[in-house]
Amino acid sequence: YGTPGSEGLVPLTSDLSDVSHALSNLCIQAYQQLLSLTEARLHAIIVPAMLESETIAGLSTSAGKIGASRKRAGSEPKTPAAAAAGGAGGGAADPPTVAAVLRELSVLHGALSRQATPPALVEQAFRQLAYVITACSLNSLLLRKDVCCWSRGMQIRYNLSVLEEWLRSHNLQAGGASVLKRRSDGRPPQLVMNAGHVFPVTFPYLPPPELHAGQLDIPDSLKISFLRRA
Repeated sequence: YGTPGSEGLVPLTSDLSDVSHALSNLCIQAYQQLLSLTEARLHAIIVPAMLESETIAGLSTSAGKIGASRKRAGSEPKTPAAAAAGGAGGGAADPPTVAAVLRELSVLHGALSRQATPPALVEQAFRQLAYVITACSLNSLLLRKDVCCWSRGMQIRYNLSVLEEWLRSHNLQAGGASVLKRRSDGRPPQLVMNAGHVFPVTFPYLPPPELHAGQLDIPDSLKISFLRRA
């Protein structure tokens, strides 16, 4: 770029290392916040949706007894919204099903897709969420003898298959569906899973696109119209 009447052209250079570092930190923070919000919303519905929902017609296992058992055991989480609804004297809300879990996953997937998130990073995000769903479901199952029956097992297996199918339909089988299957890594099996485990995340490097001066769109608000393109 140069100014009219100038003898030579003065190249405009700028050190963007600090800006790049700040943007990288912002990306990591946004990723962590999105996953944290989604996990918080999932935690309130994982157990009733995956272990207790009646998704197969004709395999009724007395869902009322299951819900009552959870209340007696004090294991049913009560969100502030649910407490407010109960205190207002309204009718009981329908129990969450696996469809509610898929809705939460779809919201996150849509948000990541709209921001053109790299597929490798999307897979890592859903690998983490699939692990959280699996860990919470298994840990609760081990403490709940009221769901240890054939009909309830069929319901749970069906719910898992629906979740796996959703992951495969969104090309997330490598990052999510594999977590739902039993893995054999040579270590002694552990019954209880660490629901707080966090997988390491790798942000893929995307080289910046090659731009030329003629492709730059300089807004008038910068008030540098006195410059001319070389």
